[in-house]
Amino acid sequence: MKTRITILLAAILFGFAGVSGQSFWIDEAGTAFFAQSKNFDELVEKLAQDGGSSAQMPLYMLGLWIWEKIWGSAEWTLRAFNLPWWGLSLLAWLGLTGKRAHLRPWLWIGALLSPFLFYYLDEARPYIMQFAGATLMWVAVLRFYDECVDLSGWVLLYTGCVLLCGSSLLGVPFAGCLFLLAAWLLSRYDPKFSWMNTPWILSTGVFVACMLGVIGYYVWTFILGAKASNVGHTDLKNILFAIYELLGCSGWGPGRLALRSEGVAAFTGYWPMIVLYVTIMALGVILVFKRKEGGLLMKWRNAIPFVPVVLVPVMFVLVLGYISGFRVLGRHLMPILPALILVWALLSEQLWKLTKGRVLLISMALLFLGSGLQVRFSQRFAKDDYRTAALTARQETERGGTVWWAADRAGANYYGLDPSLPSSAIPFSESGRVIFANNREKNLLDQLPEPDLIILSKEDVYDKTGDLRLFIQEKGFQKSFSAAAFTFWHKDPSSAKTIK
Repeated sequence: MKTRITILLAAILFGFAGVSGQSFWIDEAGTAFFAQSKNFDELVEKLAQDGGSSAQMPLYMLGLWIWEKIWGSAEWTLRAFNLPWWGLSLLAWLGLTGKRAHLRPWLWIGALLSPFLFYYLDEARPYIMQFAGATLMWVAVLRFYDECVDLSGWVLLYTGCVLLCGSSLLGVPFAGCLFLLAAWLLSRYDPKFSWMNTPWILSTGVFVACMLGVIGYYVWTFILGAKASNVGHTDLKNILFAIYELLGCSGWGPGRLALRSEGVAAFTGYWPMIVLYVTIMALGVILVFKRKEGGLLMKWRNAIPFVPVVLVPVMFVLVLGYISGFRVLGRHLMPILPALILVWALLSEQLWKLTKGRVLLISMALLFLGSGLQVRFSQRFAKDDYRTAALTARQETERGGTVWWAADRAGANYYGLDPSLPSSAIPFSESGRVIFANNREKNLLDQLPEPDLIILSKEDVYDKTGDLRLFIQEKGFQKSFSAAAFTFWHKDPSSAKTIK
């Protein structure tokens, strides 16, 4: 018992190491924009005007708005909103029935060592909330699978469903499939459970009311025309990258910014560690399957009903991404991670019983840990550095210079540039000496006051036509320095020495 408590506490505390004070990147700056709303009416107004995926994260945005009023809106504090959900996801495994209690330490270790989870602990986005909701639902489903039908299981199922559906619209297909599986499991036998008891009726009533509220909210967003970002598209490369992320390989490969700019070529020099990583995992799986005695806790043929619960919503999201034109990444499949961690726990328990298996398991754990630590601390995984970009812009304007800003508006606002930067519907407008220059055509750029500094972020997003890069080349601007996801172009590069 002491060992299990130690592992649980270590896993919970380890979550604090996953939260950083790095600069917000694009999506996080947008999250902060909503969290900093002065009152509830302003929050609703901002969500109504958003038109993007952030408007379809009702419970997360509401929770983070309340959190910000208590703890403030610094980078670390907004990301720390993930910590309660991280703790809840770990505690949820305590709900497993007695016959599966021995899996709990392996499940906690699996979560603790997951590079994928470790990466998203450091994002002010709803992914850890999704993970917590999905974990609660998986625990409820496993209880029903073990024919343990009591009020606790229903509360776990209801709570997880509300969290998963309310955290993001993309959580709905995953929650729906898990709920259908729970219903099917209950239909297989006559549970010794009185449906007409007051606690169950009350909890079901609260659940139905919450779900009607969530559904009504999403209908409202559809009427307003909210939808996911159309930056990028879903193809085979995205699917492979999602698998790569979910397996935890990221830390042994190139950073995301390098992948974005260089594609597959960015993996040069990283293949040996990635191949080693995958090989050790594959050997562990093969060793368990070859084992004749013992076997896994759940026979594979009995696990068949669980497969569609993972595959169907994943295929739905991928097809939706392909049809509607948004890029599906590993984070959009976060709700399947509890199932992957459960499989890892089952395999780990069996490997630990074998001498060769222990060697493989320890090697696997070290590779997981190394991947997670690199994802968190290596400079190649640094987030878009809006803090440096905004500071550089302010310093240039204090020198009397003019700055063209070709990057995210919310990032500019959060880090103190003039919040009255124009909307994309306005060709251009001067706000002090900072000019919003996202995706401007050449003829419009030629009409702007010539800049002393051009700040350019992701070219495929903020200079899609290449007109700004053409302007930089024609006017003789030179790159003075770079920061994560940013390049800084000065007419007179020597002036950058006092800014960098």
